[in-house]
Amino acid sequence: RAEALSQAFGGELDLSHTQMDQRACEQLALFLEYSERLTELDLSHCKLTDHCMELLLPHLHKTQTL
Repeated sequence: RAEALSQAFGGELDLSHTQMDQRACEQLALFLEYSERLTELDLSHCKLTDHCMELLLPHLHKTQTL
């Protein structure tokens, strides 16, 4: 499913200015774990907590532009 979603987004996902709680970060981390074609991810102005960043960091290397 994550692969199909990343294709549907054209490889780009703009979540800028999106308030993300822990659950949203967990879901995004799961999406990133199984996504191979995501080339750009915009998380600017999301006010991510340290805990959210800990969840996302292992997967951020997959994107070409962050």
